[in-house]
Amino acid sequence: MDFPYAFWEQGADSWLRELDFFTTEAEPQLQSLADDSAIERARPWILDHFRRRSRPSSPIPRGVDISWYSSPPKLQMYDKEVLNVLLNVARRHLGTTFELYANYEAQGDSEPELCLAMAAVGALYLGAECGATLSKALYNDARRLQFQKFHSRTLQTSFWAASAALKTFILLSIYGICSGDKRSYEFVEAFHLSMLQALRYCGPLIPSDPDAATLRDVRSMSEAMELIECYHMLLLQRPPCAIPAPLRLLTPPGQNQAALDRPGTPHDLPGHAQGAHGGIAILSAFAWAASPQGEELSCQRQLWRSEFVELAMERWMGGKIFPLSESDFPSMLIYHLMHLRLKVNLDFLQKSARQFTNPPSHTASESSEHEILENY
Repeated sequence: MDFPYAFWEQGADSWLRELDFFTTEAEPQLQSLADDSAIERARPWILDHFRRRSRPSSPIPRGVDISWYSSPPKLQMYDKEVLNVLLNVARRHLGTTFELYANYEAQGDSEPELCLAMAAVGALYLGAECGATLSKALYNDARRLQFQKFHSRTLQTSFWAASAALKTFILLSIYGICSGDKRSYEFVEAFHLSMLQALRYCGPLIPSDPDAATLRDVRSMSEAMELIECYHMLLLQRPPCAIPAPLRLLTPPGQNQAALDRPGTPHDLPGHAQGAHGGIAILSAFAWAASPQGEELSCQRQLWRSEFVELAMERWMGGKIFPLSESDFPSMLIYHLMHLRLKVNLDFLQKSARQFTNPPSHTASESSEHEILENY
């Protein structure tokens, strides 16, 4: 999957733009802030308001009541032909990495939040300013619809409802990582537990005698979750989360024994997705555990031996058929990112880059530069 390069184009206050309007019962007080002199007179009132809002357990007078909220989604504002074009764009870009969306088509009974979330990812590739505005509107509407349904407990009724919710969560995470919007980026971690909860809903609802299409859907969702966890560790630099077992495919009989009898022969990892990228994606958890963390330096020995992780990665590479095709590029990108994670202390480099970019003073900058080079 090729990622858009416009990263962090919006400021930290971009979330204010999605609020359509706010209501207040103290409108005359706000209208008095038209000139600069009125701001100083209003400062005590503003401080008192937020001081009282920060103490929800204390009784709050009803004299001032300001509430910020987002308007409900208006699905009739979207043109079906435009959405269909965006879905085709998203399917073309996501299909090589996420097989789950390679053959997705919106039908009459399709979940609207799933269609909007996928269209939001497709709008990221338009490259124009209008595309960023449209993708953000689609994303926000999809997110509101998703959590409205997620918290209504309607996902535990059928496998198709639970799987649609999981597919939507995956798309919302992809948007947060690729969009460049800071608030959406932070939502990836904030809603990560909700995505795992949706995954747990799917397990008990899998039909007892699934057909080929259901098995393919389950395998694709499992692989997609492995990839999202891989991005969560390699790009967001967060600890790995154990994927719940229900969607993982059972190990074929004798596979573990065969792997022990012939250690030099590449084998798929048992108990995980057997897709095009699932094998290398699950190794990212071991690469994170064996990589330098926090304030530690790259030269210090870790509890986990990185040599064993590199051996597993080379065994995976030994099973590839050369020359590589275009469908192998996403897994090769993960392969090289894992090597980078094993060899480089990214947390240390990020902290050092901030010190070089925003030095407190000239003398302090020289001393910090000397200290960083000495320690590294």
